[in-house]
Amino acid sequence: MCAKTSSSGRGLKARDKALDELNAQVSRPLIERMAQDPDQLRGYLNLMFIARHLERVGDHATNIAEDAVFAAAAEDIRHQNRGAGEKQPPVSLCDFFLRHGAADCRIGRPGRWAPLTKAGRKEMHAVGEFAADRKVKVDCVLTSPLPRAEQTADIIAEHLKVVVRQERLLTPGFRAEDLARVLRKHPGDALMLVGHEPDFSKVIKSLTGEKSSCQSGPGPGGLRQEKGKLLWLVPPKLTAK
Repeated sequence: MCAKTSSSGRGLKARDKALDELNAQVSRPLIERMAQDPDQLRGYLNLMFIARHLERVGDHATNIAEDAVFAAAAEDIRHQNRGAGEKQPPVSLCDFFLRHGAADCRIGRPGRWAPLTKAGRKEMHAVGEFAADRKVKVDCVLTSPLPRAEQTADIIAEHLKVVVRQERLLTPGFRAEDLARVLRKHPGDALMLVGHEPDFSKVIKSLTGEKSSCQSGPGPGGLRQEKGKLLWLVPPKLTAK
């Protein structure tokens, strides 16, 4: 940025995806260890947060690199995630909302940090196969940082062959205003959001006026200018073979 050169900025941006993948590689075994050894839950969570914060440092460095390229070459490279010459869609897309699978909320285990049960994993693999068989296409899967959501996202992304990115706005309490912020951060991307109920039902209702089967209350306001259409509502039991 200080030297006003674009070459270093382009090189740093190219390494951002690798850093995201390293973060995911660290998180997966830690989530598994949390399920196997709940007595050491705090230590595993601390390691996950360290990895996540290092990944966020990389995100901030990438933002600086993008600004440096713009300052030096008057070129916006923020969303060049498709092939050369391919046109970027002008709007943000949110194609899929996915509630996490069944979680292990046994007595003595903090509910907020509960991992998926064996049945929950099996259910999400069935959902992933269902989506892949129907050629569902998304650019990335964004997930709440809670373990049950991260495990769900990892399983779905494995079937769809896409990357997983953590998004803190998807934690419980997610609102329509938060959806707008997420979409602004990913313009042009088709997204699958993995999060929690009743948040998703309320957001869907606020966007479409439709009440989903797990809606538990009135939807929040905040996106009145947005219009959406609910095309699919697929309970996991319909994906079982």
